[in-house]
Amino acid sequence: MYKIHELGALETHFHKQPKPSAPEITALADSLQLEKEVVRVWFCNRRQKEKRMTPPILTQEDALAQGQGMMRSELLSSAEEETFCM
Repeated sequence: MYKIHELGALETHFHKQPKPSAPEITALADSLQLEKEVVRVWFCNRRQKEKRMTPPILTQEDALAQGQGMMRSELLSSAEEETFCM
């Protein structure tokens, strides 16, 4: 469990730099008296949380497909889809 001041510092740094360098992680860990690995994992987890919370950006094709009630994968033939997903 993190203390309030630790979370505040981590969140503040995350908003400035969501992917800190190794020296930044070390400096932050030292300033908060946490292990480097704890800080590194916190940033990794926080980026994943941000990814889940942020809606995906639709391409024009995707937006058109959704307007027609279809997903992009439904618009592609199976051969095209295999090539697209690789």
